[in-house]
Amino acid sequence: SGWNVDIYDGTNNLLTTANALKFNTWYHIAFVRSGSTGYVYVNGVLATSGTFNNNFGGTTGNSYIGQTTSYGTNYYYFPGYISDFRAVKGTAVYTTTFTPPTAPLTAISGTSFLCNFTNAGITDATAKNDLETVGSAQINSTTAKFGSTSIKFNGTTDYLRTPKSLAGA
Repeated sequence: SGWNVDIYDGTNNLLTTANALKFNTWYHIAFVRSGSTGYVYVNGVLATSGTFNNNFGGTTGNSYIGQTTSYGTNYYYFPGYISDFRAVKGTAVYTTTFTPPTAPLTAISGTSFLCNFTNAGITDATAKNDLETVGSAQINSTTAKFGSTSIKFNGTTDYLRTPKSLAGA
């Protein structure tokens, strides 16, 4: 069995990939929004697109990495490792098929949030957001995509919480 990528905007708009992804496999997943259309790329190839109207977390809510917060009445947790997470405001970074990066992501123009999880810490490299670890979310040095660490989520209680909307992403 596998899993799908679900992106939820808080107002009933959901993008989900049609193909189940394999567990224990590294993927480069990119969500970009241009106007009111959201796009999900998996390993550089468009997997799905559709209406997506809101910012992550809106203007009053928190944003979450590794957990859905209000998709129906259930909460879902990511079971695995993340090595890069970047939010860029004002630019749809990818608009066509692309080659996924082979090194940690860097801050580009408009970056409002950047976590590489490669420096033995769980920090926002832009210094714009405070992160709160929930459950046992932690740096892991046994499984890494870039550098020597990633962040590990147990799939049942772990996630990261940021205040507000990822600095406006």
